[in-house]
Amino acid sequence: MNYKFKLGTIIADDIDKSIDFYQNVLGFKLIRKFYQEEGGLCLLKSPDGASIELIDSKAFPTGFWSLGMEVDDFEAAINDLREKGMSFIYGPEELPLGKLAGIEDPNGVKIMVLSLNDD
Repeated sequence: MNYKFKLGTIIADDIDKSIDFYQNVLGFKLIRKFYQEEGGLCLLKSPDGASIELIDSKAFPTGFWSLGMEVDDFEAAINDLREKGMSFIYGPEELPLGKLAGIEDPNGVKIMVLSLNDD
């Protein structure tokens, strides 16, 4: 399953748990990971080239509002997420502009999986 988005930054409570989520649930590849005095930082890349930055720092509040991730086959994506043990916080629902469902990552960040209508 290919989940597509361009970039997002997330402040993580547990950077390793977050890395595991993005790699094993959404198929991202860890590109870079390093630690500095203020905390850790890593960059992950999705199969379509979009990037996400995870920051492990107590200087900022944990989380991010949401990330929008488009899929070509909505039903296949919903089945893929269910098979991976994900619970939906929103939908799946059909809306005038397309189909939408929401999940949360380990930090409570809302991820909206969507498939837009062609018209």
